[in-house]
Amino acid sequence: MYPSLIQQVPGWGHCIKKLECANHICKCYRSALEKLVSENPAYKGSGGLTEKMRRRLVSAARCAIKMRSKEPDRRLGVKLLRADLNNGPNHCFGKHQLCNPDFCSSAKNRLLASENPPVQEAAAQSNPEKELELEEDELACKSSLKC
Repeated sequence: MYPSLIQQVPGWGHCIKKLECANHICKCYRSALEKLVSENPAYKGSGGLTEKMRRRLVSAARCAIKMRSKEPDRRLGVKLLRADLNNGPNHCFGKHQLCNPDFCSSAKNRLLASENPPVQEAAAQSNPEKELELEEDELACKSSLKC
């Protein structure tokens, strides 16, 4: 359709830009995954591109598109979306080292852990009241992070 519009519309036809919707992108992504599995049967099965994993990959892509479409700075949004889409398979297969903290709860937990290093065991043992206070703070923090 797009090439025919450019040819049919005289004069300003070259100014037409093609926009893809999220549904079309996810459909193409899912089709590419299905084709990959059908051409390479070794990818099927446990630990590979199972039906559930293919749905999860497409769902992660749709979630990334939804999140990054709300970014006020379009250039930054596109850059972050590209990084999220490239990292999607790693995220879905459990490798969260490159995940963005606002996209992945594992990365968010890792970031929180690095900001709040664990208390030395010796210091906690010397003051049992302080240990109880720290446990209560930790429980409050965990309950506020539920997604």
